[in-house]
Amino acid sequence: MTAETDLYDALDADVPLAALVGEQIYPDAVPQDKPWPAVVYQRGGTSPVMTIHGTKCGEWATFQIFCVAETRGSAEAIATAVVTALLSANFQLEDRSAGYDSNVDVHTVTVQVQYFT
Repeated sequence: MTAETDLYDALDADVPLAALVGEQIYPDAVPQDKPWPAVVYQRGGTSPVMTIHGTKCGEWATFQIFCVAETRGSAEAIATAVVTALLSANFQLEDRSAGYDSNVDVHTVTVQVQYFT
């Protein structure tokens, strides 16, 4: 399994999140024909963990999860569900921030997490 698979599985299995976004959880971007709300995830980076002997023993994967909705309150509720689901799956919360995309008139909350594999 990959870190992306673990992240998707944790989000997809979460009942409170499903109540907010249904099955609209996507890698990289929301398809143009899909309505809001939605969750989009992207891997932002990977940092290998090395032993003192130079052997790789794992890696930290960093993800940004974009919680997108028509209102700020809805985007915040989705982000709260995302954080709860990922903390339960051993992801570590790094950051949470809010924004607005005037090009498509949606509110976003971005959650950044790390995961060790």
